[in-house]
Amino acid sequence: IDTELRRLQADGRLLTPEFVAANNAVGEAFRRMYKVRCTYAVDNPGLVGLYFLHEAANAELADTALVGKAVAEIYAKRYPAAYSTRWLQGWLAGCNTKVGGDYFDFTAPDL
Repeated sequence: IDTELRRLQADGRLLTPEFVAANNAVGEAFRRMYKVRCTYAVDNPGLVGLYFLHEAANAELADTALVGKAVAEIYAKRYPAAYSTRWLQGWLAGCNTKVGGDYFDFTAPDL
């Protein structure tokens, strides 16, 4: 797929249906890869699993329900001081914003 994308790009055919289809195939492959890695992290808790969850969340291709459950039930208890655990907890909190919840107020007062 990568060779096909590079060929289409070299030919200047970036907005063609062929390029869009190949690009979508790459995106789907990455989504499946991150889903498998997140499932691995749940089934095999450890530092590798924690890394996989962090990587998937950082790529914005993680299933927030699966990651939230894994972090709350496994990783927050097993690795509470780990940077990735704290980062994932913050990421999950950011994914679950709601009216009246914790937030940063970036508004400036009128002077």
